[in-house]
Amino acid sequence: MESLNSIQMEMTQPIDLMTPSNHLLVALPQLSDPYFSQSITLLCEHNDTGALGLVVNRPSDNTLGDMLKQLGLPCPEHLEHRKVYNGGPVGLERGFVLHTDQSEWRNTIDLRADGSLKLTTSRDIIEAIGNDAGPDQFMLVFGYAGWAAGQLEQEMDKNAWITTQIGQDLLFNTPPEDRWHKAINSLGFNMSQLSPEVGHC
Repeated sequence: MESLNSIQMEMTQPIDLMTPSNHLLVALPQLSDPYFSQSITLLCEHNDTGALGLVVNRPSDNTLGDMLKQLGLPCPEHLEHRKVYNGGPVGLERGFVLHTDQSEWRNTIDLRADGSLKLTTSRDIIEAIGNDAGPDQFMLVFGYAGWAAGQLEQEMDKNAWITTQIGQDLLFNTPPEDRWHKAINSLGFNMSQLSPEVGHC
């Protein structure tokens, strides 16, 4: 877990994402990178300057109770052991809250046009969670995955990833260890038949 000062600084910076892409990147079996193997990444931005995403099936060893304690905030007993997620290898001190409620937080963007899925980085949502007044469904993520211009496209051309629409049941109601297999199955793949020649959609 990062220091208190690092977390405070990052959680109060505004989000600079301009074009949420509303997709999940599902790693195909041939993606051998140890960090991204069997990962699911929520693609938050993808344009001609690059891409940014949050891995959503990598719980860390840290808990919400640990993080709130570092910030000097209370933690509801029923949330103390909820895992904090590793969102990627970049910006490990930067915190994101992925959530579903309609409340207005200071630094928030909509990841869906209907406002049903949001991403917030401001401290006000963390304080609300600590006081048991936060979103009903949320995931706290530290770090993110980043791609330079054209890099993600190259990886997709090599069939490292396949894209699918965001499923909130997958994000919030499926155990993290089951999310990748559920996503692969939902795309209609037979795991025994997957090969490096599989295309992407």
